[in-house]
Amino acid sequence: MTTKSMSYDHPTYTCRHVAPLNLPAVAASASAGKFLALVDMKIKQVNIVMNIVGTNDAAGYGIYNGTTSVGAITMGTSSVGHIGTAYATDISISAGSFLDIRTLANSATLSCSAAIEYEVTPGATVLA
Repeated sequence: MTTKSMSYDHPTYTCRHVAPLNLPAVAASASAGKFLALVDMKIKQVNIVMNIVGTNDAAGYGIYNGTTSVGAITMGTSSVGHIGTAYATDISISAGSFLDIRTLANSATLSCSAAIEYEVTPGATVLA
């Protein structure tokens, strides 16, 4: 694949992007979803909306940059449509690394959708 690097003020670098991610019901401490960084980027925030209510008040998600914890969102037994947000102030993720979203506590039913907001690091090499 061909790659390129653009000027620091190119819209690819100055606009925020959002990536959707489905989080199915899984066992406690298991990975519910991963977001792979294809370029160097900074995670700005992770929003999670509840699709199916959990069965445990402590149910939610831990957010990891590889194996390092960078945030958590408790969803509990709130109603469908409840939104949880983790503000991730400029967490840098290099190309080829991933953001891992793992469950906090056992819940037989908790299922959510996530939106990961990020910025491509200025000067990062992107696919042409």
